[in-house]
Amino acid sequence: MRRRLAFLPAACVAAILTASIVHAAPRPMVEQDLFKLTWVADPQISPDGARVAFTRVTVDSSADEYRTAIWVCETSGGAPRPLTSGTRDAQPRWSPDGRTLAFVRAAEGKPAQIYLLPMTGGEATPLTRLKGGAASPHWSPDGRRIAFSSSTNPAVDDDTTKAKPKKEPGRVITEPVFRLNNAGYFDREHTTHVWVIDAAGGKPRQLTAGRFNELAPEWSRDGRSVYFTSDRRKEPWFEKADDNLYAVAPDVAKPVDGVGARTIVDYDGAIGDWIEAADGRIAFVGGLNPHQDHSYDQNDLMITDGAGRPVRSLTADYDFDIAGGVGSDQHAPRCGGQRPFAFSADGRSILVQVGREGAARLARVDAASGKVEELTTTSREIIAGTGTRDGRRWALTMGDPTTPGDLVLFDAETRETKKLYGPNDALLAGLALGKVESSGTRRSTAAASRAGS
Repeated sequence: MRRRLAFLPAACVAAILTASIVHAAPRPMVEQDLFKLTWVADPQISPDGARVAFTRVTVDSSADEYRTAIWVCETSGGAPRPLTSGTRDAQPRWSPDGRTLAFVRAAEGKPAQIYLLPMTGGEATPLTRLKGGAASPHWSPDGRRIAFSSSTNPAVDDDTTKAKPKKEPGRVITEPVFRLNNAGYFDREHTTHVWVIDAAGGKPRQLTAGRFNELAPEWSRDGRSVYFTSDRRKEPWFEKADDNLYAVAPDVAKPVDGVGARTIVDYDGAIGDWIEAADGRIAFVGGLNPHQDHSYDQNDLMITDGAGRPVRSLTADYDFDIAGGVGSDQHAPRCGGQRPFAFSADGRSILVQVGREGAARLARVDAASGKVEELTTTSREIIAGTGTRDGRRWALTMGDPTTPGDLVLFDAETRETKKLYGPNDALLAGLALGKVESSGTRRSTAAASRAGS
């Protein structure tokens, strides 16, 4: 006697399997999940606002290292795609016409160099080959030159009469601050200076020299100068911050050491991020040094009408932190990026990040009155971002307590937010994360402290 075998239709089997997957209960997060996280760092919106280049940070658990590569996505939609194949690529920067991307690439055991990638197709090619490396590329307004920073010292690096010792020699320490974690010992023969190079290639030229570091080189809006910040005190270690903003001509005959650099902003306080308006005004993150330090001192938005003009605070009455953020272990562990900061197209307002009540928001500050209007949601934190020149469209990395950071497009006029890329969506969808609740007080700690002082 034959027995008939019963078969379920294929569609039924598929439905059962799919249902079991879809309705599987999320599992608790385990330590191995940390190695699966991906971060969006340093988002850079193109000049036309059509694309965003960013640094994608991942974990190589077998090598116990982070890997970084440059990716791009269209603001109109679609999946992001890789632009570079390196494992230590960072700092993407668009040329003014959007046709070329400069970025920094480090090879194993060698200092990072600046590369150029044509966006019309082709391989990335090295622009610099300096012994001290190159970083922080910034395009001139006409796209013909790139300013950057480097710790190369030709007088020392090109000296062939010195034999390299077989072992690391002993060090004579003469300064109270002499080393940084992950950076090593300070090398006074290799301080960071400003350089410039033609985008078409050629020999880079050093613009500044000497014992002091010159940081964050950027071109003036008219392209006639390269600005940089520097603390030029001989013994600054136990004093309050005192940075100044300087300018140097990109065609100087020889590197300048203080003399030959023009002072743009000189005041008693720190200078963090800064921007220049079309009419020459300069806004920056900082604050006048108080006569007495307080634990609740915080950054303000400062402004000056131009080189050598008085500095004033726009946000002295705003009781929250300008350019502030949230301290978090789930920010990108490498290549974090710039904080959003720009003048509006008409120059009447300034868009800047503010830290308030456990979140970092984008805000619009009136450039005359200092009135602050917060633009983004209170439930998410802005981690990094850049905007188009008119200050309207912004590429932002935004996160919250359960999301390390998504790439979003934000319109400062309509306040519409569009998600472009959620690198951890698939991972987080299967995890049962703890519930996070917010709490707060009606009055900030800073305000209460001021009232009681």
